[in-house]
Amino acid sequence: MYGPWGCGICERCAAGQENYCLRAAELGIAPPGLGAPGSMAEYMIVDSPRHLVPIGDLDPVQAAPLTDAGLTPYHAIKRSLPKLVGGTTAVVLGVGGLGHVGIQIIKALSGAQVVALDVDDEKLALAREVGADHALMSDDSAVDAVRDLTHGRGADLVIDFAGIQPTIDLGQKMLGVGGDFSLVGIGHGTPTAKVGFFQSPYEASFLVPYWGYRQELFEVIHLAQQGKLTVHTETFSVDQAPEATASSGTARCADAPSCSSERTFSAPGRHILPRHFSAAEMNGRPGGPPGRAGDSAAVGAQGVLAS
Repeated sequence: MYGPWGCGICERCAAGQENYCLRAAELGIAPPGLGAPGSMAEYMIVDSPRHLVPIGDLDPVQAAPLTDAGLTPYHAIKRSLPKLVGGTTAVVLGVGGLGHVGIQIIKALSGAQVVALDVDDEKLALAREVGADHALMSDDSAVDAVRDLTHGRGADLVIDFAGIQPTIDLGQKMLGVGGDFSLVGIGHGTPTAKVGFFQSPYEASFLVPYWGYRQELFEVIHLAQQGKLTVHTETFSVDQAPEATASSGTARCADAPSCSSERTFSAPGRHILPRHFSAAEMNGRPGGPPGRAGDSAAVGAQGVLAS
């Protein structure tokens, strides 16, 4: 199911860009599970057939997280693909629910080498397992390491799945001339980036994408059907939702250079239990609430917990 529902009739929606619907806030439209009823149940009501995407013989447990953990990094990476030719470098900050899928997307669609950063040795091992060329501890030493790996030119893409001030600062130090910095994660507080002369590389772009387009979800599903994307998951029955919540509560997420131990019931994301956003918060983004869809898909009577 495609999660960021829109009005279906504005210019953005007509182009399949419902994540940027021009009237969602005005009409009070919110994604299911993030402001509207949905998810963490055996069944849910989908408002329109256009929000359903066929998965063929793909395992529903693998397919469910792709509506967020696949679509969100795919949308963020796709716009930078022209820069990710052979001999280029992409840095992935945070190897959590979205980050480990992002690594696979970059490897599947580009010729770039992937450098993954995290503060957790298990996450770095996961990064290597899913295809990262290099996996480094996320600290200041990584800046020199990336410079060495790129022969001094810096990264062509830095994609931040943590979204906290330390990762933004670290990532900007690694970015090369003409590179893209894509901020996907939504961390603590209101972090800021330094943009301007003598503060950021020449012709560098700072991007803040939100979720993804409807057509892109079809593309993500096709990649999964081809065996190019695998989501690491744990499954729980609906009755085990409290257990899943408790499991997530024990995950370590330090306010350090990387914060990637995000784990949620139903799909990788921000919230264990549905949260309803106010009208003021809905106005924060053109397409809906100021956050990523964390629990927007139900899989029969099971939920999925991304590792």
